[in-house]
Amino acid sequence: MKKIFSIFTAILLVLGLTGCENFLDSQNLTKKDTSNYPQTPDDAEQLLTGVYSMLGRCEPLGFTYFISELMSDNCFGGGDQADRSCKAMDQFKKSSEDMFRWSWRARYMGIYRSNFLMEQLPAIAWDSQEQRDKIEGEARLLRAFFYFDLSIMFGEVPLVTTPEAVNIPKSPADETYAFIASDLLAAIEKIPAVDVPSMPRSENGRMTRWAAEALLARVWLFYTGYYNKDSLPTADGGAVTRKQVQDYVADCIANSGHDLLSDFRNLWPYSHVQDYKYTSENGLDWAGDGNIEEVLAIKYSTLGTWDVVQQKCNQNTRCRRSLHAPQRERPHDTLGRRSTPGPRMALLHRILQQRLSAHSRRRRRHTQTGAGLRGRLHRKQRARPSLRLPQPLALQPRTGL
Repeated sequence: MKKIFSIFTAILLVLGLTGCENFLDSQNLTKKDTSNYPQTPDDAEQLLTGVYSMLGRCEPLGFTYFISELMSDNCFGGGDQADRSCKAMDQFKKSSEDMFRWSWRARYMGIYRSNFLMEQLPAIAWDSQEQRDKIEGEARLLRAFFYFDLSIMFGEVPLVTTPEAVNIPKSPADETYAFIASDLLAAIEKIPAVDVPSMPRSENGRMTRWAAEALLARVWLFYTGYYNKDSLPTADGGAVTRKQVQDYVADCIANSGHDLLSDFRNLWPYSHVQDYKYTSENGLDWAGDGNIEEVLAIKYSTLGTWDVVQQKCNQNTRCRRSLHAPQRERPHDTLGRRSTPGPRMALLHRILQQRLSAHSRRRRRHTQTGAGLRGRLHRKQRARPSLRLPQPLALQPRTGL
């Protein structure tokens, strides 16, 4: 009997181990790696969103626009004791050996993600060729944007065109700008030419054909001016001439739907608050973040903190640069102005009203008690004994440094 029980126990043990082995070897149905991702157009959209997120990843002082403003005569570097970078930039100094490491890293992270998406495009089951072209065009435009920012900030940089981990030296500027120009020309060709009023809300903040044409003109001007060239090279050995750039700019002006606002002051959010005397007297009305002047914009989330990085968002406020992205389809009245404010502006309006009311109450309270308070202060000052100011300390120079 004992022998039979031992045999039965051994059989159960063998069956249990076999079952565990099959269970542990089962396929993980939730993982995503290069063996099963991306496969669908939705996967490609997720990858493209990851590329977009790198636009706002670096700190504000890592943007070329802010750096150039600090190093110009337009503004001074301020802040408290912890804001050493802006003061150093203002005085053409360095605050640390790697003060721009986050700018460098964020842009190359965006380049890597663009390269990875470009390499995976043939493996995706696309619904149409137009769908693939649009995503490829946006990825190329983003990669060109990252490389142009790097080239402006650092001059010659390593040109990485694949998602492979490489350690390569700097590439000549001509080679990098040729790569940028080729990406921009491909983006112009592949992104659909949809004018701003016709863009659906889902396209707000995304790269457009008009942004590619405008950026190509900026790249051409910088390269030919800084390096004293007559044309912008391309990766296939060709060149972008002045006449071609003029044609692209003319196309953007004529067909994009972008234009200048009739009043420059309507670009700023304060013009929406009619409680301001200046706003109401001058008939100002904020055109909104999606106004027709914006060609490309970097949008930021309002959910981010110092500890949680949630900077990028396709529906919230953004950091204004010299190029901006459109955000259309807002409610308008018959005069073309916004008839109802959005939830963010309504909240801002209520906060301003509360602060104005609190300020008015404080002023009334101070007016009522001002006379008695001034009398009490006057009596205290007369009774206060004279105070001797301390002598300044004699500072000794530090030695042994």
